[in-house]
Amino acid sequence: MADVRAIQRTTRQSPYKMRLVIDQIRGKDVNEALALLTFSKKHAAKQIEKVLKSAVANAEQHARAASESLDADVGGVGSLKYYGNPRTVHKSAGGVGSISKGD
Repeated sequence: MADVRAIQRTTRQSPYKMRLVIDQIRGKDVNEALALLTFSKKHAAKQIEKVLKSAVANAEQHARAASESLDADVGGVGSLKYYGNPRTVHKSAGGVGSISKGD
């Protein structure tokens, strides 16, 4: 079966903190990765756990659509990537009703 993806677009978390958790679970079994994420104290683990559960659900859905058997417990965590979130633009009020971008 082809690789299965799950994407979370906007996460208000720094890329460094997300990658710390991602590096811990990369290459592990799905059950082991979910156990690590469940009992981790890091806030990023909650976000990554949601995405991993979504990827497992996507894999089961694709297998069901193709009439294949799939045991999600056997699969492993492949490549995980975090590119960061879109930057927010902070605007502040200027003089006489004008608005300027704050840097």
